[in-house]
Amino acid sequence: MKSVATRVHIPTPLRQYAEGKPSIEVSGRSVADALGELTRQYPDLRRHLYGEDGRLRAFVNVYVNDEDIRYLERDNTPLAEGDSISIVPSIAGGSASAPEPYPYVTLLNILHQPLELIDEKALSQSCPHKWYNQTLCRVNDSVVRLGVVQGEYHWHKHDEDDEFFYVVEGELLIDLEGRTIALTARQGTVVPRGVVHRTRAPQRTVILMVENKGIVPTGN
Repeated sequence: MKSVATRVHIPTPLRQYAEGKPSIEVSGRSVADALGELTRQYPDLRRHLYGEDGRLRAFVNVYVNDEDIRYLERDNTPLAEGDSISIVPSIAGGSASAPEPYPYVTLLNILHQPLELIDEKALSQSCPHKWYNQTLCRVNDSVVRLGVVQGEYHWHKHDEDDEFFYVVEGELLIDLEGRTIALTARQGTVVPRGVVHRTRAPQRTVILMVENKGIVPTGN
């Protein structure tokens, strides 16, 4: 297996440790090789990605293209020409070195293929997390995501993508600069690209989101 060039996408909270760069080109045969080169180029990133035992921190999610490496071969997942790596930290505001007790759990793998039954109720009822985001399916160039949320997300925006939010149960508050949109069950809205916003839920709330498949949930 030969070493290949690949691009690692750096989430907004960690760019301060990589000279502000949104993505960095590295090379390697596997995810471990690529992340190893990344942290050699930018040593300050290492403590935010890895624990003292040398393993990826539990709140750091890594994807090769749209696939979560936990469902592939983890660090040993091989890389091919054209692959890209995305790092999505499950951090609830603050810094990646000090996650809150209820971190974001963001799963970008596509859970269901066309013509498979999607049981949103079963998925949401079995969810143990305070803030959970799971991609359910792909529709053309968009994805449908299930969110189970309680608490608040950080302020962020998406430079290139609109987002649709629909409340299944509970109440979702979308804070904008100057006002708040309150959505209850069977209500929805679109947040346009470039609009700074923060979502929060005073109680456990189940939502559906429709957005571009390439969107980074943590924002630009």
